[in-house]
Amino acid sequence: MRLSRYLSGIISLIAMTATLILEMLPSGAVLIFASGPDERIKQTFSYFSLTPFGYANFFPLLTALLTVVVTILTTIVIIKRVNVTRLQNTVFICTVIALIFSIIPILMFGTGYMSVVGIFITILLLVSLIFQALSNRK
Repeated sequence: MRLSRYLSGIISLIAMTATLILEMLPSGAVLIFASGPDERIKQTFSYFSLTPFGYANFFPLLTALLTVVVTILTTIVIIKRVNVTRLQNTVFICTVIALIFSIIPILMFGTGYMSVVGIFITILLLVSLIFQALSNRK
């Protein structure tokens, strides 16, 4: 029982690390510019880039910052392993918020504002959330 909780935490950390790597790639966050009345230019940026933030697409940066926080806290939970229930709950809630932030660009701006890398980031956040839930169960 203890090993499965530990293993779930490790898998969650691996998923968060992979998410961080994908967020660093310059093809995650999407902006669409109009160069003319009928012409659109699609540009992609890292989730850590301030350019999408400057064009009111706040959510990739917020997702990336929460991913960093969750990765650090998950590492602390795995290392400490004793009496970390409150910290595990905090990690879980932050991951839920990061997952919501990763989906909001589709809801606000449309599917054109989501790249394949962005979809994988959302999937990895969901995988991490599932394994956190398995790790947190009593």
